[in-house]
Amino acid sequence: MEPQKKTINEIIKEIKDQVELAPGMIAKYRSIITAEYTFQAETLKNIMMKKPSIWMEIRKKEDVKSDTAAERYWGMTELGQKEIELKYRLKYLEKLSSSLRQQLEVMDSEIRGLY
Repeated sequence: MEPQKKTINEIIKEIKDQVELAPGMIAKYRSIITAEYTFQAETLKNIMMKKPSIWMEIRKKEDVKSDTAAERYWGMTELGQKEIELKYRLKYLEKLSSSLRQQLEVMDSEIRGLY
């Protein structure tokens, strides 16, 4: 399967299964992950731009007195749930990209005879 056709989950499975990947393939995977990260970050940005007005509606409509309670109500909304999901997804995409970068650095060091 070509790298651009692989899903993030398939890439993660290859890494977990410790499949030997060529440096070029790792670089392509990092590009795929970066593109996915960018897309997800844009989606989160759009949600975060809507959050203040919805949050204020929650404060008024639900007669919520504290920011903590308003945040809990927000977390129960569809957009609030999506925000939580995207934040975790962005975090694991960062870790995945970092892991692949580290693999490339190790491979580079091995080629230079530093390992």
